[in-house]
Amino acid sequence: MIPIVRPSLPPLEDYVTLLERIWETRMLSNFSEFSQLFEAQAATYLDVPETRGVVSCDIGLILTLKALSLPDEAPCFISDFTFNSTANAALWASLRPVLVDIDPLTFNMSHESLARRWEVNRPA
Repeated sequence: MIPIVRPSLPPLEDYVTLLERIWETRMLSNFSEFSQLFEAQAATYLDVPETRGVVSCDIGLILTLKALSLPDEAPCFISDFTFNSTANAALWASLRPVLVDIDPLTFNMSHESLARRWEVNRPA
């Protein structure tokens, strides 16, 4: 195997004390000490008082899309250069994923492709 990216990690011993605290409480998520600490630090950093952590990016995407209160089957324009979770989140949020081509130079959505997709898929 050729390592393309090799993360640098602190010594494992630095985490043993933290892991022991988690094992003692048997709380791995939700209202655990570290979950609450993460949410508090994120709220301070983002300056958003009601910050909540989620179990995965998929759940975060779904919650974000649901919070927008978009109508069921509304088009959700998604870059075709993405992971399948993006389209899955739209489907779970009762939206209709519409793939948009990317600009080959920037790898972002192509403005021209988005305009074409909008004309065909715009909400009535």
